[in-house]
Amino acid sequence: WDPPTSDGDLPLRGYRIEAREPQYGGRISAGGMPGYLDEPRTASAPASSEPGVTLKNLSGNTVYIIRVWAVNEAGAGPAAEVMG
Repeated sequence: WDPPTSDGDLPLRGYRIEAREPQYGGRISAGGMPGYLDEPRTASAPASSEPGVTLKNLSGNTVYIIRVWAVNEAGAGPAAEVMG
């Protein structure tokens, strides 16, 4: 992922990363979002001009939804989401 283009005038502290396996078959959660089959796998990464992270304990041949949040003193910003 790319670093945020704006830090909201507060220094970037790092990133929060979450990987979840989506549930297919039409089930929708109470919030109107697709359900998930598992608990999220989470990681964090330090602030960097070339951010990255290695997620462990993921299953092969499995689709995951990966979400990344930039974090500063004010908290986490909006998530960027990719399917991978």
